[in-house]
Amino acid sequence: MIILRYLFVAKWGGYFIEEKNHLVYISSGKEQTLVVGSGRGLPYHTRPNNQNKLGDVAQPQILTPSFMAQFQGNAQELFDLLKKEAELVFYQKKLADKKVDLNSFLRDYRMGDRATILHKYQISIDDRIDWMELLDPAKAITPQAFPDFIRTYLEKDIAEAELGNQTGAVASTIDTYKELQAPLNAMLDQEKFSPKEYVEDFFGTFKHTYSFLTIGAPIIRQKQLLALAKAGVVEFLAPDMQIERKNGEFFAYSKQDPKRSFFAKNLIEARLAATSLEHTQNPLLIQMREKGYLTPHCVTFDNSKHSTGAIQVNRKTHQLVAENGEILSHIYCYGVPLEGIDWLNATSPPTQKRGSDFLFSQPNRSNNLSLKKESSRAFFFSVQFFFCGLFYDFHRFWNLFLQSDRLFSFSHPLLRRQLRPLLLKCR
Repeated sequence: MIILRYLFVAKWGGYFIEEKNHLVYISSGKEQTLVVGSGRGLPYHTRPNNQNKLGDVAQPQILTPSFMAQFQGNAQELFDLLKKEAELVFYQKKLADKKVDLNSFLRDYRMGDRATILHKYQISIDDRIDWMELLDPAKAITPQAFPDFIRTYLEKDIAEAELGNQTGAVASTIDTYKELQAPLNAMLDQEKFSPKEYVEDFFGTFKHTYSFLTIGAPIIRQKQLLALAKAGVVEFLAPDMQIERKNGEFFAYSKQDPKRSFFAKNLIEARLAATSLEHTQNPLLIQMREKGYLTPHCVTFDNSKHSTGAIQVNRKTHQLVAENGEILSHIYCYGVPLEGIDWLNATSPPTQKRGSDFLFSQPNRSNNLSLKKESSRAFFFSVQFFFCGLFYDFHRFWNLFLQSDRLFSFSHPLLRRQLRPLLLKCR
């Protein structure tokens, strides 16, 4: 979405004005057409207006720690229960002003069959959650109608997001779905997913669904996109976008509507590439791979080995596993290179109350340190998203942490568990 600002405003000289809570793009006449598309054909859901206060975190009503400790179901059963958690919040907001015994309804809905409870309390179709509309809103739209549909879709999506994640039914639903990560992390940490569920269901279907719902652009960016579409300088392709090279130019079209196509001299790939040790361009990872210090993480199912794209580490300690199978006791890896083992969902850590993690919000504390000798031998690289490269001396890493004018947040739960005892010795 930053592209919108730099191309249309900084480069071409257009500008946005606000009229009745909508944005209007005033063209400079220098604009070129921006053709946009993707596999789904839609931008991710607009990020809701954040009404949460410090410490406001969604609490599970079904997927509690005690429930998860006993849970033996499969991936689809877990994902369905996560949806039901979000549905409880949806109906709590949606039915607040309806003539229904809300407490009794929520209690019965939590424990019972959805369709039965909705029928029992005579909840109208208009007041029911529609997951298909949330996850695949363009499914029933013809390719020819898609360019007009997406404008209506963006207007509705923006309006829902503006209601906020405390008052809006849909926004609250999406926010709850986003925040209840602990049950999923527990399944990963305890390796309860089967290999096939791990690759195809969790890191495949669920991850794409989760991203579409939860990591979209803020309201202002979606309003700018809508304004550009109404001004005729942004064209939307129907789903299943395809890019080919023809006569030195890029040729774009949708598989669903191949007759509507565009040629262009420039292509902007506005997405993050999947993590892949085999295809990485990171010089550090390449050198370590060539020296045998790294090996790809793979899982086996259906009589075939499948690479997850991540680096192989000891699952409990995150120590590197070398090409020969040896655990490298003093080299640890966290963060982006482990996407495919760990779940890095591109969302910010939720706001928390001051508590046991308060230590990690103190970057300018005294650096009067006394670490055990063996601790200084540990190497850390790609710690979350803030550090890239090896820290050859842990004393140096800790000094950098204390002396920095930035607020570092160690949001990975395993990283917190392993570093906290060590860092507490420095107090």
